[in-house]
Amino acid sequence: MSSRAKTALLLLAVILVAAIAAQTAAVAQGQRYRDEVFASVAITADIAYGRAVDEHGEMETLRLDLYQPAGDTEAARPAFVWIHGGGFSSGDKASLFEAMLAGRFARRGYVVVSINYRLREGEYYGFGAGDPRLPQVIADAQHDAQAAVRWLRANAATYRIDAARIAVGGFSAGAIAALYVSYNSADPGESGNAGYPSNTSACVDVAGGMDVTLMGAGEPPVLVVHGTEDTTVPYEGALDIVARAQEAGVTAEFHPVEGAGHLVWSADAEQIIGWMSDFLYRYVAPQPAVDDDAGTSEAGAPDDGGPNRWLIAAAGIAAVAILAAGVLFARRRRRSY
Repeated sequence: MSSRAKTALLLLAVILVAAIAAQTAAVAQGQRYRDEVFASVAITADIAYGRAVDEHGEMETLRLDLYQPAGDTEAARPAFVWIHGGGFSSGDKASLFEAMLAGRFARRGYVVVSINYRLREGEYYGFGAGDPRLPQVIADAQHDAQAAVRWLRANAATYRIDAARIAVGGFSAGAIAALYVSYNSADPGESGNAGYPSNTSACVDVAGGMDVTLMGAGEPPVLVVHGTEDTTVPYEGALDIVARAQEAGVTAEFHPVEGAGHLVWSADAEQIIGWMSDFLYRYVAPQPAVDDDAGTSEAGAPDDGGPNRWLIAAAGIAAVAILAAGVLFARRRRRSY
């Protein structure tokens, strides 16, 4: 093989090394709980988490689907209870949208449960009209979701859950239930797993509403996402939640979606998922403190610079490789004169 051919192969190898290093850096930059850092998800479907009497007086078994990041070795992971919408009369934990959303957050590192709860099939409820049937319907959904929160605590060791970091969220009817779970914890219901607390660390409300007088000081932060043209669950209710949170000193992040109606996801689902991800990262995900002076974490482990260390290493590898190639190439050129 000629010297020129060898030099060309060396340059090609350098380029490949640099490309691989850059790709490694790009993948490694993801931050757990904020970004989707796991490639796949393990799903356990139809786990019974409680039992409750339905509107016909019959005992109903309540079930959830559990999503975990595949291959995860973390000892204690925060959890997220997701409650589907459907007007308290329809919907399912395993619908395409619910499965997609649960999977997206499991790939971020959370343990996610998508739950079914007691419904009134065939019924319609007027959320903005003071429907007298609503209080009991909401209470049933609230109590079932609280049982799911307690189930996570009861099974924290089995599924490696951090029992102090459990968030709840939902869309439409699911968001209403999530709000009552978070701000009416004094009424835990009897849907299962007695003996464990029902409190949560944060609430995600997408197009929901509540009796704001229930919200008091010291309660968990809330993310409120609502379409400004929503008349199904009126937008004014979102404004009331934010105003009450401010009065009570409760942290509230508000994202009005201009021009959107009740199906706010259709406006920009990725943006809403991003808001949810940032919110949960701030208020639910563990945030190890770093001692800037000593360069160590709170646990005493050396500060390795996080994901950026991979970017720095990759850049260094690429720079050294390119420099070496340049030197070799220059030597070849000098020998050819």
